[in-house]
Amino acid sequence: MSRPALDRAATAADRLDRALAAHAAGDLPAATDGYRAALAADPAEADALNLLGLAHYQRGEVDAALALLDRACRVAPDAVPARINLGTLHQDLGDLERAETHYRHALARAPDEVAALNNLGNTLTDLDQATAALALFDRALDHATGRARAEVLYNQHALLLDRVGPAVAERAVTEAVTLAPDHALAWIALAMLRAARGATDAADAALAVVAELGASAAALLDSAQTMRPWLVEDGARLLGSTIGGLAFALEHAHEPGLVLEFGVRFGHSLRAIAARAGQHVHGFDTFTGLPRAWYGHAPGLYSTGGVLPAMPPDVTLHAGLFADTLPGVLAAHPGAAVRFANIDCDLYESTRDVLTLLAPRLRPGSVLAFDEYLMNPDWRADEYRAFQKAVAHHGWRPEILGVSPFSKQAVIRLA
Repeated sequence: MSRPALDRAATAADRLDRALAAHAAGDLPAATDGYRAALAADPAEADALNLLGLAHYQRGEVDAALALLDRACRVAPDAVPARINLGTLHQDLGDLERAETHYRHALARAPDEVAALNNLGNTLTDLDQATAALALFDRALDHATGRARAEVLYNQHALLLDRVGPAVAERAVTEAVTLAPDHALAWIALAMLRAARGATDAADAALAVVAELGASAAALLDSAQTMRPWLVEDGARLLGSTIGGLAFALEHAHEPGLVLEFGVRFGHSLRAIAARAGQHVHGFDTFTGLPRAWYGHAPGLYSTGGVLPAMPPDVTLHAGLFADTLPGVLAAHPGAAVRFANIDCDLYESTRDVLTLLAPRLRPGSVLAFDEYLMNPDWRADEYRAFQKAVAHHGWRPEILGVSPFSKQAVIRLA
């Protein structure tokens, strides 16, 4: 390489290093400018494409992130970090099959890559493949150290709680907080596991650590303090994964009636419900994403592009706003009560509409699972708020059967 070419390469590397330093410091605008400058000099710079895509994702700019990460993977098909980032983005958007493909692509090139093993374990957890997910977490723990190991242990604990028991799950999160003392989610998991077995002083000690983490953990602490009496005083079950929570809910939904899900997206939880319900199931979604912004994301988040997911024959999908599609289904089943409803509406307005329409069909014994009931930054404003208002308006007597800080779920039976 000639001297001018060497100088240009050094300049490009320095530019990328400065952008990466800004990114690490949390200065996303400076990082974004630096990555764009690097790409102006070399549009095929795979690291800059990957990191710029990650920066856009962190800013909530999903479409730009997808395009850049996809370019990074096409420019450098064997680049593991870009492949993991692209898988993570698809996973967060609920496209689990596509996420699995990217993680497996990364693992084919780096079989011991902890992030890929951990993320694929989470993906298979949500795809109702718990045994395979646990094996992946174990593989990740063979190689993970420090905070990466803490993340694996935290993710693994939910399945351990579902499949093995609370004692093993508690050991996992105890190790996690030892490795990462500022891991607020792991501390809350530990506090709830302690509360569920009656060790209230130890639970409070764990919550005191969360309180010391400051404002960034305030909503999480508020959620935990709300859950604590449900576990200690009301005897609610501490739940792990989303699928585990749905299975638990259906086990307690004994009254005959309709089985419904609101918020289908790619259909993973609906297929899990259908596999366990023993009857026909109805799923409702616009399939064009959220109708308004939510937690910094633009309207349209979680869209499938209007494409309805493939479903088994005992599932019927209803595309459109809940307020438009649910009345027709209820009219087609006059007098039928609600046996079980999975309410994954996210937004207050959508949850309110569903509860208003279902109210005449909700009877003692009806079971509701809320998918975003707790643990979000503004959790009191969405599903939780809609249900509390419905309880006050209709005079319902809710019984908290189970709750999961990991999956944000609450399973509630009307008494």
